[in-house]
Amino acid sequence: MRSKLGSAVLVSATFLSVTAPAGTAVATAQMASAPIVHATHGKGLIATSELEKLLPATVYFSGQSAPLQIRNSAAYSNTAGRITWAGLVDTSGYSTGVREKYQFYFVTEVPLNAGTLRIAPGIYGGGFLADNTFVLLDVSGTEIGRTAVEVDTALRRPRPLQMVEGTGMLRLYLGRQYVALSSR
Repeated sequence: MRSKLGSAVLVSATFLSVTAPAGTAVATAQMASAPIVHATHGKGLIATSELEKLLPATVYFSGQSAPLQIRNSAAYSNTAGRITWAGLVDTSGYSTGVREKYQFYFVTEVPLNAGTLRIAPGIYGGGFLADNTFVLLDVSGTEIGRTAVEVDTALRRPRPLQMVEGTGMLRLYLGRQYVALSSR
């Protein structure tokens, strides 16, 4: 059930809990309803002030959870309200091999193209490597693929991680390096 409340959409979700006494084949079900609130955003980059409400404080990747750097995160909402976001992660607890590839958490609710990569909606780890490639990893740390990155020498004030809207695409930057993301 959905109802609109100001700038949020309220979704009523039903959770099912099943219990069965030991040694019996009969189960009883208990139902509980809890509201889940999803913020609605217009098309475009999501304001930094909204990121604290939208993004989690910690993220799970390759068997560990780590703090997300909200100040070094960015998000974009398309016309349908579907969000793509990325945020730098404190990877100090990971091995050197993982830290070389896993620099940020990447979540997309829409299928994307990134150079030669086809990205399905999902949760990923990502990084920009020394050989000027963008690497995408699934949540277990397994490499999905790589594609070339570009360097934007004209970028005035590079930030550790940012998104910049372009014509028909979105640029995901780490410093001056970027990969262009486009809808499929």
